[in-house]
Amino acid sequence: MIVAAGLFLLDFVYNQFSHGIGSWYMHLVPTVVLLAGFAPAFVVARFGEPKPVLIELWRMGLSAVVAAMILTGILEIAGSETRSLASFYGVGILLWLIAATLYLLYLARKEADR
Repeated sequence: MIVAAGLFLLDFVYNQFSHGIGSWYMHLVPTVVLLAGFAPAFVVARFGEPKPVLIELWRMGLSAVVAAMILTGILEIAGSETRSLASFYGVGILLWLIAATLYLLYLARKEADR
């Protein structure tokens, strides 16, 4: 929640100095952080705490996606673009999928051990 508020503040301040030019990537960063934080919290509250490595994989994926969104927004406002940011998105989403898959396997194994 604090990180999302900080990113919202970053977007607000950046918009003050961007001469009226905005970016949807910058505007959506706090929403992505909130959703990627609250959705797993509900799942964890229902099914149990995952292993620490899965939490870290999820956080690394979120960090990659957020960094890519911020950089894309800055470059969009500056009027330039780069293709290398697609790898940030890809790695972030891949880490999210790995973390979610390993968590589902962990839950299935935990259920089978009962």
